[in-house]
Formats: sequence, C-alpha cells, structure tokens
Amino acid sequence: MNLGGIRVLLVEDVEFNIVMAEKMLMSWNASVDIAENGKEGMEKAKENSYDIILMDLQMPVMDGYSAAKAIRGFNSFTPIIALTASASIDMQQKALDCGMNNHISKPFNPHELYKTLFEYTQDRNNHLKP
Repeated sequence: MNLGGIRVLLVEDVEFNIVMAEKMLMSWNASVDIAENGKEGMEKAKENSYDIILMDLQMPVMDGYSAAKAIRGFNSFTPIIALTASASIDMQQKALDCGMNNHISKPFNPHELYKTLFEYTQDRNNHLKP
C-alpha cells in the first residue's frame, strides 16, 4: 500500500490517535503534518498546501466543525475527512453541512483509512494530470 508522498494534515488532540495515525500514514509514504486543535489546523491549512485533511471533531480551542467551516472560507477544494468515535446520522450530516467530505470512525481501521485516503487523493491527482 503506497500513497506516494501525499501531504496529509492530521488535526487531532489525543496523543495515542496521533501516534497510531502517523505511524500508518508514514508506512504508506504519506507526508504528515500535525495540528493539536482546530485553530492550529485552520492556521496550518491556510499557510500550507495539503492533499487531504483528517479532522477530529471534538477538540479544545476550536472543534472540528468550526475549523472545517473556517477552512472552507478560503479553501473549497482540499478534501476534509471527519475523524469521530460516533458514526451517528446526525454527526455525519453536521460534518457534511460544515464542508467535510466524508468521515472515518475511530479507532482507525487501517484498511478503511487507506481506502478513504486513496479514493480522495487519487481522484484529485488524476484531475491534475494532463
């Protein structure tokens, strides 16, 4: 499994989740940048170019919903994937309403994470190729 150096912004406040996700992403040759709350994630998304953003929903300082809305104010094209322990229909709809593209349940299933990352970044890269 290879993600060919895609740039991922991981916005997550739980150290264990950061370590697990970072380990998986790096094993797939992805480049990972970490933000520990939504405000920091929004600032990094404004300053850098990412192929995809993985966004926890419940964080201190600024939650994932607010961060996604803020990012959509200046970036409408980078996929944002919600990371959540809850897969309720209400949560999914709220995430979509805030500009997120999809969601992944925690704890991470490596195959689901890889499949989602590949799907969203492969489509984008195909559109960029001449």
